[in-house]
Amino acid sequence: NSASTRGLFHEAGGSRRMEEQDAVFGRIFLRHVDRFTGNKFKKAERYFLHLKDTEAIRFQKVHPEGVHSYERLAIFVDNRASLIEHLEKNEIETHIHYNIPLHKMKQFEEYNSLVIPIAEQLCRNIVSLPIYANMPDEEIDFVCEKIKEFYGEKE
Repeated sequence: NSASTRGLFHEAGGSRRMEEQDAVFGRIFLRHVDRFTGNKFKKAERYFLHLKDTEAIRFQKVHPEGVHSYERLAIFVDNRASLIEHLEKNEIETHIHYNIPLHKMKQFEEYNSLVIPIAEQLCRNIVSLPIYANMPDEEIDFVCEKIKEFYGEKE
């Protein structure tokens, strides 16, 4: 399942029933959500620090009064497929989220003819980098090193 096809959503809907063990896990997780979110914030900050001068990459902006959970760490690039291929060759998994703008999805057929350039561009250019609460700093450093390598930059 390559990054170019994984996670591609074409239709909304589906069963969302929660099993008992998932509910138990969720209740336990909620007790620690602030710690996990705080850890992910620190991981995201490390990415920002390493990649802040890489002009080919843009990060999602967070409102100064807002809080981001960093469930995903999305970057915006113009050459997404080539970057993903480079990262995969280095055994770095990426994801494509939001690959189809809402107005182009089957369930919104009446809006398919609309042209919404910013939404369409974002869907073509977004890629999510690996991030999780206990991700070792060395792994983040490696991902950043490979991204900079792709763009011909040195550490």
